Amino acid sequence: MLVLRYGVVVADAKMEKELPRYWAILFALDYLGEIYNNFNLQKYLFLAQREAHVPMEYVFSKNDYGPYCSNIKQDAMLLDTKGFIKMSFGLGWEFRLTDRGREMYKKIIKLIPPDVHNSFIRVLHKYGSYSRVALGEYVYKNYMKSLEEIEELKRQLIVEGDFLITNFQNLEASSNTFFLLGTVDYCKIALKKEQLRDEVQKGHLVSVIERYIEKINDFQECLDEKLNILSDISLNCLTEDFGYLQDICKGYAVLPALDDENLDLADLILEE
Repeated sequence: MLVLRYGVVVADAKMEKELPRYWAILFALDYLGEIYNNFNLQKYLFLAQREAHVPMEYVFSKNDYGPYCSNIKQDAMLLDTKGFIKMSFGLGWEFRLTDRGREMYKKIIKLIPPDVHNSFIRVLHKYGSYSRVALGEYVYKNYMKSLEEIEELKRQLIVEGDFLITNFQNLEASSNTFFLLGTVDYCKIALKKEQLRDEVQKGHLVSVIERYIEKINDFQECLDEKLNILSDISLNCLTEDFGYLQDICKGYAVLPALDDENLDLADLILEE
């Protein structure tokens, strides 16, 4: 029996008690083999919960980056520590099930009702082949802003980008400083150059840029007065998100990705 709590489908008391919260992560990795980047992991579990009514304890916030649950990343890190999955960082976080994790999954699968199992599989089969951009666009359609809200958000983000660039220009030069300056500038150029007529694509792009700028703001606030240690801090989480942002800009023909072999720097220059 499934129960609806605060608008979210969760398992009945027996299933909640017997299954660890992270069971859905192991399930997805067992079926897909590996998952490239935290974004996809988040969206697979969200769609399983929302479209297939797969019961799980994760509660997703309805933010502009798309549905997100911080507990998923926390549980993935716990599973990595326990040796059940292997997390590594390439262009983004990569998740793989280990032999130990597969043994744990064999115990968990016995506790999952057949209808839940089959529903989860259908979602993973359907969306597992989606590109990261296509997956984000599909999910975003359910959280779309009005065109007026999107245009106002664009204006706010450009101003915020100017503010961040001013702050980071005062920091000691380092690869991390250049990364932050360059990526914020890329966001500003994308916002000023985009002329997308498709409202879903426009809203999707602007919302992802908003989330990226928010993360940089949070990052800056966490460092507070200790920005002098910036060069010693890992920016993996921002690197993954910026890679996704570039995928969208390139996919929507707004801007090329910075690692494109035939990159023309003229494409990154704004005509005032």
